[in-house]
Amino acid sequence: MKRHELTEEQWNKVKELLPPEKPTHGGRPGKDNRVMLNGILYWLNTGIPWRDLPERYGPWKSVYTRFRR
Repeated sequence: MKRHELTEEQWNKVKELLPPEKPTHGGRPGKDNRVMLNGILYWLNTGIPWRDLPERYGPWKSVYTRFRR
């Protein structure tokens, strides 16, 4: 487990609180909710600029957009 990411137990407690993932209708499939939430948590815990978010969380702008929603 990465330092700023949810454990399996934590994820199981919050996953039902998030909106369902939308099926793709063409285009690129989106990242799953857990990856996006871990990216948001990483950003909150480290205080880095959005553009410096590690690539494992997907494009920084996608994570930022989910955060804004």
